[in-house]
Amino acid sequence: MFDNLFGVASLLVIVVGPALGAAFVAWLLWFRGAPLNARSAVLIFGIGAVCSIGLGLDTTKPAIVALLLTGDLSWLVWMAATGGIVVIIVGLLSRWKRVQSFIIQFQWRILGEIEAALRANNRKRARITFDDGVVQVVDIHSVDDEGFVHRGPNGEPELSLRAEPVGSGFFWTRFGSVVSVEPVERK
Repeated sequence: MFDNLFGVASLLVIVVGPALGAAFVAWLLWFRGAPLNARSAVLIFGIGAVCSIGLGLDTTKPAIVALLLTGDLSWLVWMAATGGIVVIIVGLLSRWKRVQSFIIQFQWRILGEIEAALRANNRKRARITFDDGVVQVVDIHSVDDEGFVHRGPNGEPELSLRAEPVGSGFFWTRFGSVVSVEPVERK
């Protein structure tokens, strides 16, 4: 009985492991460990499906390769099932408190790096990637304890939905709404 249970467990690790690993890393880095919503669940499903491992009669290979080589549409069902399992596991993990506390510690380290990069570029121009996917070149005006004041290089309106207007073309954004900061030379 235990041999069968061990065999099934090892089979699940082989089949779901790579897809789950890739989806977990994407969830942790891209969505910063937030509980899954519709958008993140669709992306996690896609990553899980594309990274799924298929078990053929005599081989183990990526399911997408098996689909492309054989044309057998049952591989799509296999990929969808793997994607569904991955979404369920990542969704449960996203709501587990111990995982959340690890992610909060991870985010504090990231936020410290973001704050340091913004402080280093204070009164300079930088390319900011916001967590809603917007990438914009901005002039950083000032940095406080929770965020920073900035505006577009020519005073343009802010593209990110995360920025709050603070007067005549200036916007304030929380550190948590920034994914990356890169210095840009003024022309």
